Amino acid sequence: MKTKKLVIVGIIIIFFIVTGFFLIDYFSNKDSLEQDDFELDTLFLKVVVSQNGTTTNPIKIKNYGVDGFSIKVNEIPELVDFNEMPELDKNGESTVEIIFNAKNTTPGVYLGELEISSGETIKIVPIILEVQSKSVLFDSNINLFPQGTDLVPGQRLNAEIKIFDLTSIGKSSVQVSYFIKDFKGRTIISESDDRVIDSGDGDFSKSLDLPSDIKLEDYVLAVIVSYGDSVGTSTVFFKVASEKEEITENLFDTNLVYIFIIFGLFFILALGLFIYLLFSRDTLLKELQGQYKGEIRRQRELINSKGKTVCSKLKDASEKREYKKELEKIKKQRLNALEMVHKGRLKQVKEIKKKKGGKKKLVIQLKKWKNRGYDTDILEKKYKMPSVENIKNKIRNWKQQGYDTKVLNKHLKKDK
Repeated sequence: MKTKKLVIVGIIIIFFIVTGFFLIDYFSNKDSLEQDDFELDTLFLKVVVSQNGTTTNPIKIKNYGVDGFSIKVNEIPELVDFNEMPELDKNGESTVEIIFNAKNTTPGVYLGELEISSGETIKIVPIILEVQSKSVLFDSNINLFPQGTDLVPGQRLNAEIKIFDLTSIGKSSVQVSYFIKDFKGRTIISESDDRVIDSGDGDFSKSLDLPSDIKLEDYVLAVIVSYGDSVGTSTVFFKVASEKEEITENLFDTNLVYIFIIFGLFFILALGLFIYLLFSRDTLLKELQGQYKGEIRRQRELINSKGKTVCSKLKDASEKREYKKELEKIKKQRLNALEMVHKGRLKQVKEIKKKKGGKKKLVIQLKKWKNRGYDTDILEKKYKMPSVENIKNKIRNWKQQGYDTKVLNKHLKKDK
């Protein structure tokens, strides 16, 4: 039996070695075949500049054997300029200085494209230019959740927005404007509302429904916070794409199809070996392992669910940090306790199997364990989840003893 297992393991190792060889060979050849005439070191430009101010961003261009380059700015040529690029030798490299000029420009968010071409190769660099007032009293930050930066037509865009009172003005009413724009200068969605900011900053969520007929391309969600003459801006980039089209496009890569066929043959072989190993294992031990993993999963979900509920009730950053620390401690204690019970049962399994009629007795014992579970009531009483009141009392005691939690809060805000 041991010899068979060694043979199977050896075949699987050979499979992965061969697979790795094909992958390395394929992607190295693919890179050489698909290499463009030139490369840029910048995928997109995002710049923040004060009203009537200027700033410069460099872009490196690496030439792979073409003659002559052309550069132009689309949509916002009056705000973006560039120095003349010297002639590039074949296989040479040069830097182009992109100049952003906000003179006589109203504060806001401006989108455009930098188009660099040579022969038949054209590269587009999206531009996000945020023009803020000279003095910014309130600024903001945007996070998209839970979908991240990839959306599909008709989907709801959910944004978590945080507004910062940069000069500690105190309770104030600010105007917040929301825009979704493309890089062709079109505004897809535009909304605004008034928000009262208190205690230094304000968090809130904003949802915007994307049109069902929206084009499949890149977009920007912009947030502008206005307070008197103060204008603060923030932006986040996202993409609208069709999953079906992406999959279809990948399937038409002929070389990739050949690779899939080769991998498919090896995969079938590996799958057959895996199934053999799966069914040749001791099914009773597998059932015991399943009971253990199921309880581990249940405990994790229970702790995480209760943890989120309790954490949402804590407002102070130091309280949240201490709560998460206590939560991880409880989780580790419970999982260690479950592991000890599991190891004890494995030991009993080995002892029962040695006895006469061991398999029949083992089936009976497994049913008992399944019905009994892991006595989690005792476990949950012994390692109790930290409560809101316990955490608040703990932080309160620290403060009374002289611990400076303001420093902790300051570092937490920087981490965010």
